[in-house]
Amino acid sequence: MNTDAALVGGFSTFDSFGARCWPRTRDARRDPGPERGHQRLPNVFSAVPLEGGWEEGAIQYFKQTFGTADVQKVGTVIADLPSTLADWTGEKYAMQKAGYNIVYDAEYADTQTDFTQNVIAMKNAGVKVLFIDQMPEAYASALLKDLVQQNFHPRWCSGPPPTRTP
Repeated sequence: MNTDAALVGGFSTFDSFGARCWPRTRDARRDPGPERGHQRLPNVFSAVPLEGGWEEGAIQYFKQTFGTADVQKVGTVIADLPSTLADWTGEKYAMQKAGYNIVYDAEYADTQTDFTQNVIAMKNAGVKVLFIDQMPEAYASALLKDLVQQNFHPRWCSGPPPTRTP
């Protein structure tokens, strides 16, 4: 029996959604798991091929939107996963090249549910813009809740800028 199937869209921090188990299934999703794009499986096609770099359009957009002064105090928290850390290395390089100054970047474990200490550290560092584009929603919502509890309200980015229509 010959069946064509593909996985499109989605994001996973903790697993590969079976990339190795379904070798004949085409997999075109964003997933930082090392089983997928980082090991160049023949059935994996990255929806966001970032190997060693980052999209600069969004970085320039946010710099223009927030202003040069705000991007001098940028913070983020990154999942302590090899591929997420590799993605952050590329994003951080592109941000610094564009004139951003990252004053806070910390890693969090997959078991972390309270970001109060991170929020206090960012507040003390004077963070004005917080990038959480590397965070899955469950963690981002916990972080945002802790920002409110600490009465700390930096601008935050959770993904690419909106597209403009003519």
